[in-house]
Amino acid sequence: MGRAETIAALRSGIAALSGEPQGFGGADFDAGALPVPGALEAVLGGVVRRGFVIVFDHLGAVLAALVAEVSKEGRVALVGVPEMGLVSVVEQGGDLSRVLCVPDPGAQPLEVLGLMAEGVDLVVAALPAPPSPSLARPLQARLRKFDAALVFVGQDWPGAVARVASRVEGVEGLGAGFGRISAVTYSVEASGTRFPRRSCRWRVGEAGVVDFPAISLARHG
Repeated sequence: MGRAETIAALRSGIAALSGEPQGFGGADFDAGALPVPGALEAVLGGVVRRGFVIVFDHLGAVLAALVAEVSKEGRVALVGVPEMGLVSVVEQGGDLSRVLCVPDPGAQPLEVLGLMAEGVDLVVAALPAPPSPSLARPLQARLRKFDAALVFVGQDWPGAVARVASRVEGVEGLGAGFGRISAVTYSVEASGTRFPRRSCRWRVGEAGVVDFPAISLARHG
């Protein structure tokens, strides 16, 4: 198929998966920021924005929660991240019928990312290496044109406007060689060029997500 036919087929396929024949691009969403989990609003609110690239330090619960939240109303493409925890996405309320998985983008991954940007609200991707600035610019132009956000995992991206990092701070329920994990506490931090550095503690437990009320905000400098 030619390029136009390929794009049309992609859009038709995603619409069929979601059961919604109407257009793409998240028309019901706010024109700027994508939705984020309520428990992480104080840290991620306004960070993941249409037309921009955001770097996440690794795959994990925080990114799965973001994918889950976006997939409730919009569409997500996972490119080059076959190890993404889809079970975690479902557990956090995500709709997998709105998630398109491309485990291997092949020899021209930037073209695949550009194609995905035309049909979804959020693209999550990992590549063997980030592109050069000259190769990244055309893709970023497509993100702006089609109102899609790109989360790049594991490495810096030229021109990324924000970075999100998380780490496990504590695990509950385990003893010395026995027990069952009942809750995990994460430290989550976002930093960028357009807002102060933000951080919080986020607890995921048997009863779901429990938000710690203490939020620390510190400006760069």
